[in-house]
Amino acid sequence: MTLYAIKVLRNSGSGYVSDIAEGIYYAVAGPDGIVGTWDDAEVLSMSLGGPVDDPLLRDATYWAYQNGVIVVAAAGNEGDGDPHDR
Repeated sequence: MTLYAIKVLRNSGSGYVSDIAEGIYYAVAGPDGIVGTWDDAEVLSMSLGGPVDDPLLRDATYWAYQNGVIVVAAAGNEGDGDPHDR
């Protein structure tokens, strides 16, 4: 198994949903760019903050799912602003 680290956001954690979607499509197709070959991602693990209810992201993750990829994601990483919550 090969591990791919695909950076789609700036170091600050900001960026565009389109960049995240592009990273998903790239990972699912693997470095050769062809879906269904040996180098395709089998699992996507993402950690996203902020509102990510976007049709572009939904389409990309659903496409990954349709191609047999397990998608795992954490969302809302910025918390609720209460320093006492953990």
